[in-house]
Amino acid sequence: MATIIDCHAICTAMAYGYNLADQVIGSAPHIWYATGKLSLTYLKPVPIEKELALYAAITGHNEKHVYLNCTLNIGDKTYVEAEVDAVRVPSEWMQ
Repeated sequence: MATIIDCHAICTAMAYGYNLADQVIGSAPHIWYATGKLSLTYLKPVPIEKELALYAAITGHNEKHVYLNCTLNIGDKTYVEAEVDAVRVPSEWMQ
């Protein structure tokens, strides 16, 4: 669960970074974020045979960080809550 929440939150942060820079997502110069902090609260066991939905919301940002809350839901029930600190990294970091 942590991996898919992390991926969803970091991709949301990157999309937000492109929006703040008034750039098309994926355009140069590329905007990258990495996980600075990932805190998960498991509210109940997550069934693996059910379709799930992830919802990420940006709670704040500054020049180097995007802060997000993310939930993993099945139907109308929340199974995992997460807080994520996405840290902006230079393009060279990806090479």
